[in-house]
Amino acid sequence: MVEKRNLAALSTIKMSRALAEKLLAENPSYYDAYLAVGVENYLLGITSAPIRWLLRLGGHQTDKKKASQNFA
Repeated sequence: MVEKRNLAALSTIKMSRALAEKLLAENPSYYDAYLAVGVENYLLGITSAPIRWLLRLGGHQTDKKKASQNFA
């Protein structure tokens, strides 16, 4: 997202969250996997409300508060 390749970045971040959630479902003690979930929530949670709504339609998580819980 830093290099303005937003669509490619969205695909990658969604895939990394899905893999992290799969890993956490098998073994919740892999704490680094919470980082992938939290990064998606935070990066997409700081966008404007209409963009967040569109991202949620695409299956992304956009909850900035949930991200801070993953980092704590």
